[in-house]
Amino acid sequence: MKNIVDKTKGVSLLINAYAEADILEDLKLKSTFNISHNNSNRDQYFPSAVGNYRDPAPSIPTGQFQKSTLNNFLNENILSYSKSFSQHNFQLLAGFSSQEERLEISRILASNYPKNDDVITPNAAATVRTEENVEKWTLVSYFGRLNYNLDNRYLFGATIRRDGSSRFGKNNRWGLFPSASFGRRVSQEEFFPEDNIVSSLKLRTSYGQVTDKLRINW
Repeated sequence: MKNIVDKTKGVSLLINAYAEADILEDLKLKSTFNISHNNSNRDQYFPSAVGNYRDPAPSIPTGQFQKSTLNNFLNENILSYSKSFSQHNFQLLAGFSSQEERLEISRILASNYPKNDDVITPNAAATVRTEENVEKWTLVSYFGRLNYNLDNRYLFGATIRRDGSSRFGKNNRWGLFPSASFGRRVSQEEFFPEDNIVSSLKLRTSYGQVTDKLRINW
């Protein structure tokens, strides 16, 4: 642990911002913006006295320098509406979101250093090669939700999402994912006994679909 050089320096930046607007008395619009940035550098050096995997000491020193940059952008726009009259309570929501992430990694792999371990930077190695890798994915979503309850006793909810992702199969970039639920607050009924054993009881059943027979690229 004392002889191996493995240092990482990084800078992370996270920005969150949002704006809200009351369009009508019960209708609101909220937009959020999120930016995440990470930049890191990693230096590694394995001296001759340490050895490598399946290569016991003394061995030829090796080293690596890696630089990575990660950027993630997310934007969400949500339109919400709520209304109550008599014993009926409604909540409606519709939204759109888009997200993109890009990861760039570059490496310098160095080997065949002099065994004296005097200079550990890649320029001292006899063999140097470079690697570069870029990973990127995007996601676009449309979604809606309905919540309704009658006298705070009978509860109904339904949601639907339509997602388009670069991680889905090339021949099927979009998927539709519905769900629904029904609940009943039994503890709100008149026949529910008032005691100190059970203060709240709700029965709930739900159904949802999350696959849509998509071919996913890992």
